[in-house]
Amino acid sequence: MLNTSPAWRLKLMLAVLCAHMSACSTTYDLPASASALPVPALPRSARQPEQPAQCLPTCSANAASDDENWRNSLMKAMGQASTVKLDTTR
Repeated sequence: MLNTSPAWRLKLMLAVLCAHMSACSTTYDLPASASALPVPALPRSARQPEQPAQCLPTCSANAASDDENWRNSLMKAMGQASTVKLDTTR
């Protein structure tokens, strides 16, 4: 069983406070040589493919609209399903 004595709680709160304060006390400065390193280009296999010519900007807008409509219909269905009232008293 979990120890819930007042002394244990105080020790826990002090430990958490010390952890938070020590995290805020240190600053990490990168050496100048680290920021000057070049970033290599992605290999061709890791790059996203070019967008095909037949794709129109309205295509993704329509897909986003369909997703939003589907999400709204699910939310309505969930709202109707949650009409059951739960008794939280013991």
